[in-house]
Amino acid sequence: MVRFLLFLAFLATLAPMAHSSESPVEPFVDYSQARAEKTWFYSDLSYEESIAGVFEVYFPDGFVFVYDDDGVERRIVSKALITALHSPERVEYEYELAQLFMVFDQVFLPLTRLLELEGDWLGEEALAGRTTQRFEASEEPSATYWFDSETGIPLRIIMEDGTDFLSTTSYQVHPEDEALLASITLALYSADWEGFLRLEYKDGHWFPRQIRVIDDAAEIVLEYENWTVLEQAVDFRTLERLSTSLEEGYAAYQAEEWSQAISFFREALRIDPFYEPGYFYLAFSYGSLDNYLGAVENYQQWLMIRPENPLAMNNLAFTYMQQGLYLHDALALAERALALERRPAYLDTVGYGHYRLGRYETALDYLYEALETINVAARGDVIHHIILVYEALGDKEQVDYYKDLRSAEEG
Repeated sequence: MVRFLLFLAFLATLAPMAHSSESPVEPFVDYSQARAEKTWFYSDLSYEESIAGVFEVYFPDGFVFVYDDDGVERRIVSKALITALHSPERVEYEYELAQLFMVFDQVFLPLTRLLELEGDWLGEEALAGRTTQRFEASEEPSATYWFDSETGIPLRIIMEDGTDFLSTTSYQVHPEDEALLASITLALYSADWEGFLRLEYKDGHWFPRQIRVIDDAAEIVLEYENWTVLEQAVDFRTLERLSTSLEEGYAAYQAEEWSQAISFFREALRIDPFYEPGYFYLAFSYGSLDNYLGAVENYQQWLMIRPENPLAMNNLAFTYMQQGLYLHDALALAERALALERRPAYLDTVGYGHYRLGRYETALDYLYEALETINVAARGDVIHHIILVYEALGDKEQVDYYKDLRSAEEG
């Protein structure tokens, strides 16, 4: 399993915005897709790893990496922070950017978007023997930038507090024309890590040749060779459809548009049947439409994928209890969930199960414990179950007390 330095964070300070004035320099990356041979190195005090293969980038958020794994071709494809891991047997999905792409994404790509920042151009300045254009961002957090007038490469970035974020450590000029750059190395600084980026000019384009990041514990080095600009894009439609389905599904779920949520999450699960949260959202949406069979089916499918998942156990058990079906089996399932993780919601389900079976005193033991520890938003459900128990016991005084408590908390 590929390891990754945990110190890297998105360069949020460099987030692009709409530019307020015309840029006097051109972006230093003038292509939209390219391919290179890539080697990824990781090392710390006790471990080393390297992977070599063919890397492709499709701006702004598409990546492909193909490598040989003991004679088996592995293909990793990322788009919109969803990653597909292709092997001869199956396709697996991960809902984050692949580790092999993170350093490129978080160190190199933000530098290609700096000319989109909003701010003011302050004119020409000399820096490290180069003619630069100085720029000050007007949006928070503000920073000052010096862009090479010839290439558009940022040569220095100073943050608002005066600290360096980026500087030029060295560069080489073209052997036949000293006015033209052939390569440049940039240093990036953070409180917890430092990085180095070497760019080279090849076939009329600037490409990263090496990216290196270091913290106190480990180091990652990415080496790139034989860059070529690609004419044709790879097919990301499946990942884009999956991303859209999830985005629209979450939006429909939040808006309580249950039928739409069902449609979107079913589409997502057709692409990735191992996406576990999809079963939760489907089951909850079906339950909200009083579709008991739909809810049960999705909790059962979730448990087929993850048999020891306590949330799926608890929710399936509660769904059965609500319908008054398979009560002994449902209670046993809820108790298994509680044994795996003693959460207040699971205590509530076990207590409710004992109530449905007429074990009122035992039900109150679990419900009281749940009420003591459950979050404020869910207290009303537990109080409702306590009221049901006292109604079954014929204890009007306690029923009135908990009804008043519920009204007070809801008010």
